[in-house]
Amino acid sequence: RTRCGLPFCLVVQPFALPEGQEGVFDDEVASVDDVARCSSCFSYINCYSAFSAAGWTCSICGKASNFRQFSHGRYQVPQQELALLPEVSSHAFEAAVGPPVAIESDVHGFSGPAPVYIALVDVG
Repeated sequence: RTRCGLPFCLVVQPFALPEGQEGVFDDEVASVDDVARCSSCFSYINCYSAFSAAGWTCSICGKASNFRQFSHGRYQVPQQELALLPEVSSHAFEAAVGPPVAIESDVHGFSGPAPVYIALVDVG
């Protein structure tokens, strides 16, 4: 936290919005597997990332990553269009997570904890 200069916070909102609040939802939600991640620290691309011709610089660790691994076309657009993607144009964005990983029970019938996905970038 100290090295990257970004403060950290977290908002967890399972299932439903609190009464009287509106959420930030996109009509076309990207899969979390389609959102670029840093090749060094695995953080997600965000509105604080810097872009270059072939890739981007991570705002968390400062390492350069390229878009080659994301060859499906999401990031193969002009730089002006890159700035319009939800993950880089907003402080918060919604991404769809795939189906949960099956957890098998042990001999006593207990299973491990279900996985939790949290992406954290404080903008405060």
